[in-house]
Amino acid sequence: MRRDLEKRHGVALNFLTSITLAVLVLSAVLSIRAHTSGFPYPNGESYYNLRIAGEIHDDILFSEDKLQERYYYPNPFHYFLAAAKDILKDKTPVLFPILLGLASAILFHSLLVRLGFPEKNASFAVMLLSMTPLFIVLYTSLSTTGFVVFLSLFALNTYFSRKYWETPWKKMGNLSFAASILLLSLLSLTSFFAFIMTLVFIAVFSIYERRSLKSLIPATLIPLMLVVPLAIFTPFLDVILQSFDIHALDLKETFSIFGASLGLGLFILMLFFTGLIIIWSLMKDLRMYHFLTLLLVIFSFFSPIMRVYANMLIIVYCVVAIKFLYYRRWELEIVKTGTLLLLACALLFSALNQADALISAQPGEELEPILARLKSLPSGVVLSPPEYGFLVQEYSAKPTLLDEATKYSDDFSQRLSAQAGLINSSRIIDADPILQETHARYFLITSEMKETLWEGREEELLFLLKNSERFSRLAGSDEGVELWSLSG
Repeated sequence: MRRDLEKRHGVALNFLTSITLAVLVLSAVLSIRAHTSGFPYPNGESYYNLRIAGEIHDDILFSEDKLQERYYYPNPFHYFLAAAKDILKDKTPVLFPILLGLASAILFHSLLVRLGFPEKNASFAVMLLSMTPLFIVLYTSLSTTGFVVFLSLFALNTYFSRKYWETPWKKMGNLSFAASILLLSLLSLTSFFAFIMTLVFIAVFSIYERRSLKSLIPATLIPLMLVVPLAIFTPFLDVILQSFDIHALDLKETFSIFGASLGLGLFILMLFFTGLIIIWSLMKDLRMYHFLTLLLVIFSFFSPIMRVYANMLIIVYCVVAIKFLYYRRWELEIVKTGTLLLLACALLFSALNQADALISAQPGEELEPILARLKSLPSGVVLSPPEYGFLVQEYSAKPTLLDEATKYSDDFSQRLSAQAGLINSSRIIDADPILQETHARYFLITSEMKETLWEGREEELLFLLKNSERFSRLAGSDEGVELWSLSG
């Protein structure tokens, strides 16, 4: 009895340690970034999600993005985020991603245990997961993909929890199944590709556990009954197609060390192949499942969503590899210690490298007073780099000519052509027709624009801004970010 109690205490301690590590990692990155840059996240969709959640918080029937004059595609994530604002208030930008990451880590642990993974190993898997670049990126921002992972893990947990309720409380089993269908329905509305991926996981895990696939039929059909009419009668088909985010093989898109926003850790991948080789030789009867995992990892090189799912499976094989190295017989204890220490340092380096990239990413603190000034000015369209678009919209309440979602708009080619025309204009006679057409009134010139577009020289738009009486600089300096305004 006492031994069992001590064992349970050990299991509980391992679990608490693992989720505490996850919270500490996420909290450290968010806190340091907020303190050093003045903005909670790097440029990107987080600021769009934050703005739209604010709109929904003020108007639950919000259906049109009036700021950017485009149709709004309802996203369950925005409604959850809007609800969180009621509870977390001003702390939402920092606390919400941490809580979402914590919940996802707990669900990941729970799923591994439900699928037969020893609890000690499941806790260790959560520790490794919290150190991966993908986990850090997803849950130090208001990423829709992070919410997608949460829904997917929650759906998998509720679906596979049914076997624990089959007897004697069948009603609870039905409730759990109903919850899984609800979660899958929300997932299909948030990311249809992730919905398909989750169904594939359910099918494979069911076959692995030798369970009937009959329950998969309603779990598939009910969400489809919701999605298909939306795709036929509304522009929701565009959202479905956007979820299939496939790209060509590119190291800069695939691996975090090369700057990928949702990239795999190179060392984690090497450790995965070590674990795969070990399991392949020891568990010959399960080679088909390991081959499917290998295929997923390979295909994930071409899809961010697939990388997110592959990352969680990779962690399982990493646990196997580390356990094998720890328990195998070594001729010299010092070699064993050195190998394990090298592994720990490599994992730590991978996490720190990603954390440093997030903390030092744009926007920087020099932009804070400029956006505050822009917010106080009369209405007008802002020309800024597309990657700054969501940020400018959130902090200045002004529309931008381009942002990272404009590529899905019907007038994308016109907007892109207009921005290119303005950037390339060095005479007011050339710029004036475009200014009138786009209503562009403010110009946010960043250091990156000066370096990449004009290589530090006063050319084209920068030359026009500084040499025409029609424009005046409102904030900034020649060396950094500048805010210009069109007079009259």
